[in-house]
Amino acid sequence: MKGDPTFAVLCHCTDCQKATGSAFGANLFFKDATATRPINRGFCTCGSRMFIHPTTLPGKEEPIILVASGVVDDIHSKDTKWQPSVEGYCIPKREWLGSFGQVKSFEGIFKLKS
Repeated sequence: MKGDPTFAVLCHCTDCQKATGSAFGANLFFKDATATRPINRGFCTCGSRMFIHPTTLPGKEEPIILVASGVVDDIHSKDTKWQPSVEGYCIPKREWLGSFGQVKSFEGIFKLKS
């Protein structure tokens, strides 16, 4: 992937929990002008989840690629473009997880501003 993500989100839905084998998914959304159907999930040769392509943002028709944030080389940059701005599906969020600072939380699907 090249360029900056459109959004960075944390997702606590059961699909993300199962797909990551963790308490939540940390995902980056990138615009994709080449999207076609059906949805494909991409994996590394080691078996790690890399991306979901194509999908759409909640309430939008614009196709995007959802990339697992842990596979991005620049993720340790202090640049705020990599910091999550929202977290969704907080109802199944693990009780032992605390707050993520300035991240806006939603009980269900998150709402994004473009």
